[in-house]
Amino acid sequence: MSKRLRGLDPYEVMVKAQLAALLEVSAHPKPGNIHRFRDRWGKRFEHFIAGAVALGPPVREAFTRGLKAWSRGQLSLIGLGRLVRIAVEHQLKAHSGGNTHLGVIMLFIPIAASAPAWINSPSPSIIERALVEVLRATTPKDSVELLKAVRKLKPSGLGKPPKGLPDASKSCRTDLSMYELLKASSKWDGVARELVEGLPVTLSVGLPSLLKTYEETGDVNTAVVQCFLEILSRAPDTLIARNVGLALKPNSTIDEAVQAGMAEASWVSEKAREALALGGMLTSKGRRFIEKLDLELESRGPSYNPGTTADITASSIFVALLMGRRLI
Repeated sequence: MSKRLRGLDPYEVMVKAQLAALLEVSAHPKPGNIHRFRDRWGKRFEHFIAGAVALGPPVREAFTRGLKAWSRGQLSLIGLGRLVRIAVEHQLKAHSGGNTHLGVIMLFIPIAASAPAWINSPSPSIIERALVEVLRATTPKDSVELLKAVRKLKPSGLGKPPKGLPDASKSCRTDLSMYELLKASSKWDGVARELVEGLPVTLSVGLPSLLKTYEETGDVNTAVVQCFLEILSRAPDTLIARNVGLALKPNSTIDEAVQAGMAEASWVSEKAREALALGGMLTSKGRRFIEKLDLELESRGPSYNPGTTADITASSIFVALLMGRRLI
């Protein structure tokens, strides 16, 4: 690894993380999400602004610890789980809106910790390998810390885990490494899948869409919403699937709930494809369709919030900024 990382320092990584989270939540109208013109279901835009600022310092620490760990060949000492827990605690202190950024935190902390290994050569294959290597080096202690973070936030769509996996609502004990826990969870959680597979949606869908649209328009809001739609159109949102499934089968395990709710998540993805077929944010017809879809998803209730899509949109922005791309 090069000693000089293109002049990138921990403070800059922190600012880029905060900016990525702020640009994601500000973009409008992301259908079904909270954005600058829409508060929803007891959560306010300002809660997300506060949460975006609060996650900065732990992301900065993740990069700093990653820098040391890569140089010493001791990736298990990064402490990803502890950093996720600290970021969650910062979020809870920053506002009263409950969970706003768990998925973003879970993505940003490993991305920042892996960045020293790829920042000088940010190709998708190198980013993928570095991220997975960081996660594979985790320990059961990281998993315990992650479970504590989840327990503190009590996110929606948690449900009962399948037999053999820890229930964060009851216990924070496990012998699984954080990588193993995320891999098991990836069957029903898009953020977990994005992590253990090395950011496939971020790197192959979100990032290219974001950069292409920004190069064409010079408008970051247009680029972020278009990125969101591209991700949603190709990857049915697992948060929607879980929440809808749990509403249909409240006593089911989380993997069963996802199966029950996947039809509705796929319907939302189909709507995103319709929006893109009309031009998305690049045409007046597309924008009108997106605005109507935003209201339609809100009318169906909080189960129809594509929160996982928002998380991966944020990771797409974060990676773009770490690569040195200017979006504003």
